[in-house]
Amino acid sequence: MYSFREKTPERRTDIANKSRYQDYKPELRQDFNTRCGYCNDHESLRNSFYEIDHFIPKILLNENEYADYKNLVFSCRFCNNSKSNKWPTDDRDKCNDGIAGFIDPCNEDYDSQFTRNSMGKIIPQSELGKWMYRELKLYLNRHSILWQIEKIENILKEFRELGLHENDTYKRLFIRMSNYFFDSIQELKEDNVG
Repeated sequence: MYSFREKTPERRTDIANKSRYQDYKPELRQDFNTRCGYCNDHESLRNSFYEIDHFIPKILLNENEYADYKNLVFSCRFCNNSKSNKWPTDDRDKCNDGIAGFIDPCNEDYDSQFTRNSMGKIIPQSELGKWMYRELKLYLNRHSILWQIEKIENILKEFRELGLHENDTYKRLFIRMSNYFFDSIQELKEDNVG
């Protein structure tokens, strides 16, 4: 089994107040390591722009609380739409009851809810993890496919850094394959397909 993610996101605490929560997107993007706080997919291969989720849904907040940085999550559109206004406890101060609800993705307890198998499939590890897995649709194949692409990309980058010479047939084939892969990844990024 693999860990769900390599790094738990951390929201900065020394951020200047902004009147509109949308204006925090650059800071959130950085604090969440350019990954969705919920599924951990990297933004570069997704087919939609990343959004800002209100961890405690806006329907439970006063309008002056919409721009509270501590409540914002950098999120892919899929997870943001799946989570939507769900808040099973109906108590804004209680995010879950141990069986249903959510854990803030910046809380280290979030990581213990999931692992990944060798193909990158997300595996829930608790009753609460199972609930979030279903509600956020973490079972969708896109998550393991994007995880696999990222792993392959990292391996190919390591090989490239070795400075392979083109005088060997295997090395030439490897270079052709890695060039094809990186060109394909770049095209995906430019076309926003994924």
